[in-house]
Amino acid sequence: MVSPVPAGIKPGWWADFLFALRTGRNLTESIAAANSRSGHLGKEMARIELDGQRLTIPVEGGANALKRRGANPLLSNHGKWRREHLGAWQAIYGRTPWYPNIIEAIENVYAKSESEPMHLCEFNHNLLLVALEWVDLSAIEIPERLQPAADEIATLINPELSIFDALFRLGITSNLGWGKFKAPYIS
Repeated sequence: MVSPVPAGIKPGWWADFLFALRTGRNLTESIAAANSRSGHLGKEMARIELDGQRLTIPVEGGANALKRRGANPLLSNHGKWRREHLGAWQAIYGRTPWYPNIIEAIENVYAKSESEPMHLCEFNHNLLLVALEWVDLSAIEIPERLQPAADEIATLINPELSIFDALFRLGITSNLGWGKFKAPYIS
């Protein structure tokens, strides 16, 4: 089974995850390290916070299916939520510099979830893999001389939004800013 990952990966979770990866932990161990900070994900497993809009991923059994610890419900195939989600991504980020480079991979995650039954954890994990394509782990540990640039980039990252907000706006440059969101006890 795939480890639970929040759908709308926020900068704090992302930074903890990346620093765990940087220390040589594997993907599953790094997810567990990031989850240890946030605890039971519940409804956060099915929410993506974009700039001005919250996307909710419908699951079989509704919100009650997410209340149990370890819940991993199937994605709902009712309605047109996938098309609405992709329309929201386009409306919010369609004019950002990195949108053309990232959106196709996100569209592929949504398309795959429509073509075959998929559990929420797998869907979220696939979104995580899209984001990982834009990571340079060597850029996570910032040398002293680059610290002013990292500080400036960190101010451009909204901690309340999904990391995709930063990726669409800043691309790989966002790597310099993640360190400001790391929990102090993650090493």
